[in-house]
Amino acid sequence: MAKKWLYNASGHPVAFIQSDKVYSSGGHFIGRLNGNEVWHGKYIGEIVRNDRFLRDVNKGSIVRGTPIARCLQTVQGWFGLMIFVLGQAHLVLLERQPDPGSKSGISLSSKYHDVDLD
Repeated sequence: MAKKWLYNASGHPVAFIQSDKVYSSGGHFIGRLNGNEVWHGKYIGEIVRNDRFLRDVNKGSIVRGTPIARCLQTVQGWFGLMIFVLGQAHLVLLERQPDPGSKSGISLSSKYHDVDLD
């Protein structure tokens, strides 16, 4: 499955989607997709206008479930996703993604802000 890149409002690549998981451009696990929203125990952000990763300020305090995945940095351009299923750990290795370059910026309503990935 091809990776889909997500951009902030300024048009800089900040994350990518692989399957139903979202990772930062540096390969850190951010959360899982649920429709157009990204969750990791709490609301992280959502995909707006097809490829912009933004946060709806009205959803900032929503929490649900417990995150069960942790991302591990590994060597030589690979990173792994550690998933715990019924008490057993499973490591999935994923290749680090090259930066796709920037796009044009967009104007945001007061409802949206860029997702803080730091």
